[in-house]
Amino acid sequence: MSGQFNQFKQLANRWLPDKSKAQFFLIFVVISVVFWVLTRFSNVYIASVDFDVEFENIPKEITISNAPTEIVASVEASGFQLLLYQIFGKTLKVNLQNAQLEDGSGRINLLIQQAYLSSQLFENSRITLLKASNLFFDLERLEKKTVPVLLVSEISFKTGFNFSQAPIVEPVSIEIMGAGSEIGKIDVIPTGILVKSELNSDFSETLALQFPEGVQESSHQLVIVRAKTAKFTEMTYDIPIQMKKLPKNKRIRFFPPTVKIRGLVPLRLVDSISPTDFEITVNFDDSKAVQQKTLSVTMARQSPHMRSIRWSPHFVNYLIRQ
Repeated sequence: MSGQFNQFKQLANRWLPDKSKAQFFLIFVVISVVFWVLTRFSNVYIASVDFDVEFENIPKEITISNAPTEIVASVEASGFQLLLYQIFGKTLKVNLQNAQLEDGSGRINLLIQQAYLSSQLFENSRITLLKASNLFFDLERLEKKTVPVLLVSEISFKTGFNFSQAPIVEPVSIEIMGAGSEIGKIDVIPTGILVKSELNSDFSETLALQFPEGVQESSHQLVIVRAKTAKFTEMTYDIPIQMKKLPKNKRIRFFPPTVKIRGLVPLRLVDSISPTDFEITVNFDDSKAVQQKTLSVTMARQSPHMRSIRWSPHFVNYLIRQ
């Protein structure tokens, strides 16, 4: 063997220059180290490893909180496998299907899941010891609640156009499920923003619902919004003022005697709207309670087909006669 090494050394000295000899020696050292590492890390060791935790099969009727985020276990594995666990980490799934649930808290027995946890490791790796045999967590029972849907929109109309009736949202309300302390704070479920510019036609559109934090499940994820638009024109009506609760032995005169109402009316309904569709009133009791010279005007009735209604004046002078 020594003779063969000397022959190899003589050949290297004869054919390799000094610089190449150094490179050759370096390669020899690297190969030796690689073989040493492979030999050492192929052996089986037992070491403590921290694993991240992910819970699965959580019962639908509960939500959990303050649960451990990791478990510590002694693992029997090759050196390579242990090195990978330490560098890249590993997430173990813990099954909650057979957890013991009580009022406000729960417990998971990890010992009965040890084989299942080991099956999630690399081949020929196994958990030999768990630092904690149980995991504890807080829980809250889920409740159901019906809440209305709120349409969120940014709509501008083409000149002369408007909705002929308010947009219809289907469904108008949905059922949500979550922890009672969370969904008790929720009064409405908003939609995504409906954006329309220069609108002048009917439309039907599907919108996604925007769920606040705390909603675990819902009966609907989407809603349909339908709306009809129409060409409108501005109309003006003079409506006489009526007095409420005026004693029979008194007469009253207003200045002015009428209120001018303006608003947008669909062209196709112009002929079906008349001044009798509106009622403007003032209350006699206001004149007695507050000795004032003007009375507040109230719109007691209006046409459902008129939009953007405005009127003037909002206060009128009066004169009461016996």
